[in-house]
Amino acid sequence: MFAKKSFFTLLCLFTLVGIGCSSSDTEITDVKPTSTSTSSQPCGDGVCDAAELADATLCPADCTGTSTTDETTTTTTTSTDEFSFIADDGIRLENASNSGVKFNSDGAISMLFQSRANESRGRNDVATASISSDWLDFTVTDTGVNPAEFRAIKLADGTCRAYGLDATKSGVLPGSTGLKSKSSKDCITFTDDPGVRYELVESDNGSMGVYDFFLDSKGGVVMMYLGDLKGSNNVRRAYSEDGGWTFVFTDDNPLGDLNAGGGAKSFVDDKVLVLEDGRVLMVAMQSGKVYTLVSSDDGVSWTKQSDVLLPAEFSGENLTGLYDPQIIELTDGRFRIYVTGGVGAPAASDADSIQNLYSATTAE
Repeated sequence: MFAKKSFFTLLCLFTLVGIGCSSSDTEITDVKPTSTSTSSQPCGDGVCDAAELADATLCPADCTGTSTTDETTTTTTTSTDEFSFIADDGIRLENASNSGVKFNSDGAISMLFQSRANESRGRNDVATASISSDWLDFTVTDTGVNPAEFRAIKLADGTCRAYGLDATKSGVLPGSTGLKSKSSKDCITFTDDPGVRYELVESDNGSMGVYDFFLDSKGGVVMMYLGDLKGSNNVRRAYSEDGGWTFVFTDDNPLGDLNAGGGAKSFVDDKVLVLEDGRVLMVAMQSGKVYTLVSSDDGVSWTKQSDVLLPAEFSGENLTGLYDPQIIELTDGRFRIYVTGGVGAPAASDADSIQNLYSATTAE
């Protein structure tokens, strides 16, 4: 389980950390559950606890994962967590959601967020936190920014590329046929690229949600994206061998949840980070809880960590769900998740719900 963490101050040297790209000009969200319970369930909660480990027949689904239709791609669960996150005290930003984070050249962290305040609801703004606050105290520094450009991925040749949805026909949330892009040589001024980078496949059923990218060990670009939002609503994988210009579909079930039933039963809100040793760390949400998964083969297969970040770990905040986690490695080697927290009982609509941004960090 996760424990509560007190605030403290760091003094350390800055190291540049690369962040992937995952948002279009309009922030895209997945299909979220209308309510979330944090009560413990002995089986089916996705957590391989001590009792289930002791008796392999008690709940094999929680402890062994689900094999996909491709025998070379499986999701398994490990009982020894390398990445255990501890809830940080307090709120990072009030009336905010859908974060994206990256380091600046001065060692501060910039956080992209979608404002939920009445006077600026839906606007994409940026707040900044310095190393002196352990990157926990954020102040708004820019308003009305382009989220796709903020999240742009830096490719092997130094080009920064931002991706956005190509909504050319009706569909669901938001209705699209694939991804378009814009590129920049200085990562500041972006120019629209011709054509489409990725066309959705038939099994996506005309819908695409949250997506993220990383450079793999072979020089290619991997895209992990949410597809078939009203159906399986699960993460898929596509691959580019030409520097992120053309992506080809490779797998509709890399996390093993294609047949889980969709909706809140699938892993969504996926974000990825390449580790120093070449492995890839993913954070994803399922039923208002945050899971971590690790891949050692460029995102073909994933191992789910047994610990789960729960809303109840943020004591005193009255959270009923955690959404849209964003992962970053701090300069001292710790890892941090910035995450949207739903406050109080679920509202009649997402637009009416109260949401703030929180964080959780691995121990030193």
